[in-house]
Amino acid sequence: MPAGNIVTASPISDLNPVLIASGTVLTAQSKTRGEFPLLMKEFFVVYRTTALPADSIIAKLPIPLPAEGTREVIKSCEQAKRKDDDIAIVTAGFRVVLDESSVVTDISLAYGGMAPKTVEAKNSMEALLGKKLFDNTVLEDAVAAMEKDSPLGFTVPGGMPTYRKTPASSFLFRFWHEVAAELELGTQEQQVDHEIIEEIHRGISYGSRDNDNPYEQRVVGKQIPHLSGLKQATGEAEYIDDMPNIEGQLFGGLVLSKKAHAKLVKVDFAPALQVPGVAGFVDINDLDDERNLWGSVKKDEPFFAKDFVHSHGQPIGRGTIG
Repeated sequence: MPAGNIVTASPISDLNPVLIASGTVLTAQSKTRGEFPLLMKEFFVVYRTTALPADSIIAKLPIPLPAEGTREVIKSCEQAKRKDDDIAIVTAGFRVVLDESSVVTDISLAYGGMAPKTVEAKNSMEALLGKKLFDNTVLEDAVAAMEKDSPLGFTVPGGMPTYRKTPASSFLFRFWHEVAAELELGTQEQQVDHEIIEEIHRGISYGSRDNDNPYEQRVVGKQIPHLSGLKQATGEAEYIDDMPNIEGQLFGGLVLSKKAHAKLVKVDFAPALQVPGVAGFVDINDLDDERNLWGSVKKDEPFFAKDFVHSHGQPIGRGTIG
């Protein structure tokens, strides 16, 4: 869900730079204030922290559209270690509005991965605002100003400070050409380089292996197939679902909250124990506070709810079935 993506305030979010660049104003709602607006460019406060009050939710997320006839272009960019399906290193959302003379009247250059939160490149925006866009000198000034907008040190979380600066500038360089191409700003003296904005498509990867290796030695160069490769390729590999049940085997099933937020007054599992095949029930009473917490980085996520449930589907306990 977009709202969930936003409130996690990830500094490398794909969506947040686009929302900032587009000038989105979300609508929040709380018990104390009712509905109220929050400007996306002011929404992210510090790392993983937003301006959304504790008693609020995101109620509406309207995406503004340009008025008919407006010379506006909005684009997004992302650089990851793999082309598809990977966590981003640098993300960006760009928007520019030009008047009839191709002068920049409004601009937003928002970046993820360049700071502890999603930010705008203020210096580069200032270098472009009020200038005629399709001008090499203007482009050079904007790219040079990017250095002030990305003062990444070598201790930055995630590392690669020097590398991150490169795609940040490259995204702006590409966007400049994309705008020029889309709004047909080229002149006889200065043409748009369409190779810069062409998408690179790669075919499906393939490979082959020659089992005849004249240089094969006892170890070096010897082609040794993976032990499980043949079974996996022929369907002989045995997975969990393929294994027959063993004597005394039990299965666990989570008991989940049907309320989004409620007091956990009592769990009466006695009737469940009367059902044939039910062997037992485990909940917060079987774990101390320390053992009930887990987490990949910070252990702050409870296995089982205690006193309160904070979301629909939160685990209350686990039943064991024979």
